[in-house]
Amino acid sequence: EIFGEHLLLHGPHTSEKTYTAAALADCQQIGIYIANKGCGRCVQFLPKLKEAYFKLRNQGFEVVFVSGSDGYDDMKASWSEQPWFASVHSERRRVLQYLGLGGGALPLLVVLDPTGKILSQNG
Repeated sequence: EIFGEHLLLHGPHTSEKTYTAAALADCQQIGIYIANKGCGRCVQFLPKLKEAYFKLRNQGFEVVFVSGSDGYDDMKASWSEQPWFASVHSERRRVLQYLGLGGGALPLLVVLDPTGKILSQNG
């Protein structure tokens, strides 16, 4: 599993979890969105990603947010403006390692197929 056993549900209580396998069961493509709250380019990109998400989610596209920051409070602040799942913060490094990322320019959108194969990096 790329994300671990659980994903966080979007809502007022970021500790509510769902099983990753169930949440992503019907997905044809999974976008992993990596961003930070204070990143100007992230702020500019987010409305475009939201628009694409709302157009494509009924076609099997789902997004999972992964924080670009080590801080849990930063993760919560950034994710609060996003309508999709988030990776459990303690699983952040696992996802970044899977993708072969250690840092770099943000935002980053990596699109995977259901098997975890990278289809596109940066949208």
